[in-house]
Amino acid sequence: MRRRNRKKTVHAFALPVPLAGCVVLAASLALAYVWMVCRCQTLGNELKELEGHRDALLKEYQQELFKWTRLKAPQNLERALRDHGIGMTWPSSRQIVRLRPDDVRGDGWGGAEEQQLARLDRPDRKAD
Repeated sequence: MRRRNRKKTVHAFALPVPLAGCVVLAASLALAYVWMVCRCQTLGNELKELEGHRDALLKEYQQELFKWTRLKAPQNLERALRDHGIGMTWPSSRQIVRLRPDDVRGDGWGGAEEQQLARLDRPDRKAD
């Protein structure tokens, strides 16, 4: 009989393949979970930052809307016209043009075939 070579024998623990597969699967799932949690936190932080930016823009919009509304007030318009030296008055009755609904044909978006969109009606002139 032949003698065994003690130097060539392996002294290691053999891990069964199904157990190794389960360990790899568990590690993969744990890494995927950690990645998803980090991604959710990153997205949450981005959302919080964007919501803050949206709120700042909304506040700025409200302020500009208030300024515009204040500027549109008749007293402020008259003051601005006066400050810039623009003399404007209300139109006289001769300058007013009144359109009746039946004067406009169609929707007013006709092409070149529509020569006259409306007939002018001046109340101070007699019809010929």
